[in-house]
Amino acid sequence: MRPGAQDRRGGAGADAELDEGHRATTSRGVTAGRFVDTGCGAGDGAAGGQGGWGRARGVVGLGGAALTGELAQVPRAVSAIKVNGRRSYARERAGQGVVLPTRPVTVHSFDILGQRTRTVQGHLVWDVDVIVEVSSGTYIRALARDLGAALGVGGHLTALRRTRVGRFGIEGAHSLTDLEIASEADGIPVVALSEAARASFDVRELTPAEATAIGYGQRVASQLAGRNQPVAAFAPDGHLVAMLDESGSLAKARVVFAPLGS
Repeated sequence: MRPGAQDRRGGAGADAELDEGHRATTSRGVTAGRFVDTGCGAGDGAAGGQGGWGRARGVVGLGGAALTGELAQVPRAVSAIKVNGRRSYARERAGQGVVLPTRPVTVHSFDILGQRTRTVQGHLVWDVDVIVEVSSGTYIRALARDLGAALGVGGHLTALRRTRVGRFGIEGAHSLTDLEIASEADGIPVVALSEAARASFDVRELTPAEATAIGYGQRVASQLAGRNQPVAAFAPDGHLVAMLDESGSLAKARVVFAPLGS
């Protein structure tokens, strides 16, 4: 396991399928030279192709580059995707042999941080530390699998740590111990709604007249007509008035949090 990384081995939930509409940055450990049915270190393994070591060592950077950009990714059969109402991993473990269709994903960056060899169960494996930035719906263990397959030696995920989701980074996270202590003092830290909205969406600063109109459900002219994503609309005093739909020439409120002066 890469020092400092959080080990998340085992069940289908251990993979990182990212939240809709967000990028995430993830640091992870990949072990090459071993095929594992689950895509992580907890599954049934078999030795990979040792003959590919020389080539693999020389082209791991190229393998990461080949997994960067817009990809058609095949999720692992032991993922949580539903197939006819039943989780794929449940079907796979029942011996039903699930084959999932490809999904479009984007890998914005795939950087190699470090490499080293070790011996596992009597055969040589190769650990690679990487950091990746990916789009919604990307399966991280599938990237490890595909890197090992491209190198001809097999591969699986050994450690995973999500360091950012959308605009929220790990620097704003709290440990479970800190949260337990805060809970006992009835002081669990939370992110204010207005702060979360500013960090997650496009922002529109309203005039006093616009804030009053939107607060009472009226429409105003769109600031940037044609935007497909919700827009966080703020009053001059800084409070969040509403989430706006600016897909047309007139902005309409998807939700109003509080009329001005309420």
